[in-house]
Amino acid sequence: MKTEETEELLKGLLDTGRFVPGDLLQCRSKNDHQIHSGTLTIDGGVEDYRQHQFSDPIAWAKSLGHSPDQAWDAVEIHGRYTLRHEKDAYLAEQEEDEDGLESVPDEEEAITNPFNPEKIKVFNKNLLVGLLVKRMENGEIKTPRFQRKAGIWKDDRKSRLIESLLLRIPIPVFYFAADKSDNWNVVDGLQRTTAIFEFVQEQKYKLSGLQYLKKHEGKVYEDLPRSMQRRIEETELTVNVIDPDTPKEVTFNIFHRINTGGMQLTRQEIRHALHEGPVLGFLKDLAESDEFLAATQRSVNPERLADQELVLRFLAFFERGWESYQARDELDRWLGSTMEQINAMKDRQRGDLRLAFLGAMKTASDIFQKYAFRKRTKLNDRKYPINKALFESWSVALARLQPAQREKLVDCKNDVVRKSIKLMRDKDFVDSVTTATGGYKKVHYRFDKVDQLVKECLNC
Repeated sequence: MKTEETEELLKGLLDTGRFVPGDLLQCRSKNDHQIHSGTLTIDGGVEDYRQHQFSDPIAWAKSLGHSPDQAWDAVEIHGRYTLRHEKDAYLAEQEEDEDGLESVPDEEEAITNPFNPEKIKVFNKNLLVGLLVKRMENGEIKTPRFQRKAGIWKDDRKSRLIESLLLRIPIPVFYFAADKSDNWNVVDGLQRTTAIFEFVQEQKYKLSGLQYLKKHEGKVYEDLPRSMQRRIEETELTVNVIDPDTPKEVTFNIFHRINTGGMQLTRQEIRHALHEGPVLGFLKDLAESDEFLAATQRSVNPERLADQELVLRFLAFFERGWESYQARDELDRWLGSTMEQINAMKDRQRGDLRLAFLGAMKTASDIFQKYAFRKRTKLNDRKYPINKALFESWSVALARLQPAQREKLVDCKNDVVRKSIKLMRDKDFVDSVTTATGGYKKVHYRFDKVDQLVKECLNC
């Protein structure tokens, strides 16, 4: 790779905003394996550009006068440019998911305390479309109270579902979870249920994109001949209903396993569907608080309830104590039972929790500013996405402090930041906030480490 090509690459990387002046860069040519290096200067140019034959990145760093402990970014050329972090691979290109949180592998938590399979109670029945619509009209079939814009069916797809009913083509099975009053929550089939109700009852859309019954294009339900209306109303749907006596954690598992729609429910959306009551408004209120929005830099997308899950994680480990989280526990079950506990609380108890949460959020903002709840290994690090496990451990540690202690911690914020950066170089700690974070040992390790750090700073 020619000198001018490397210089152009380095300048281009500056323009992306991924790097700051002073970062150490390495370019390796695929063909000659020579290392081309440069140190970025304050004005954005390339200084001290030269080639080196060092294959060892530490030796190369030393040759430029940098400490072996200094984190630096490398660029390898393999037909296209890919970024990687040579010294700390765990920080390589941490990306945001659609919720604005750090994207981690979708790992299923190991089940350490499985429920009794005999507790699964699901019964099958046939239901006429007309009765489905009647149930929805009377509020006896409940769709999620949260809004999920993405993935909602377009009119053409809804119309083809209606065409299938008119052609008597069987459509997939519906799943509902019944409550004690025999009202049903939609488990699987939300888009189909909504499409039928919007056409038959609300007449929100006209038929379009039909493949066989093109003569009905542009018609709403009331425009169809009565024979066609009757054909829709009398179509039998196959419905599986989860019995209300099925334990909540079992119902949650069923939700998670069989939810197969175009946009699957998140775990928090499932919890919302299963745990109605004051907790829903409480989570929403805290997630919309100025303190939470400031601490998270408004970077958490509320559309899929990711913000409310963060709040719930705080409440679970603060109210119940992370020390009580044991090997037999699983995070999903722990969070679900926390929602039940909050529903059973008195207003005064929820008020105390609210004050503790808001105090923790303000303290986190005052100390860490834009880096709150994010991985950070150097003072001028890039701003990584918010990490759920860091949010839990830091927010709980700060919430446990008295107001005077929080003030002292803010006064010593430079020491707190320095120690938190050092902690992010602990491989075991990083592992505890990166993979299988719901495991008992990892939960205890990260909470204990953050607690120790806070105590050290308060005693200095």
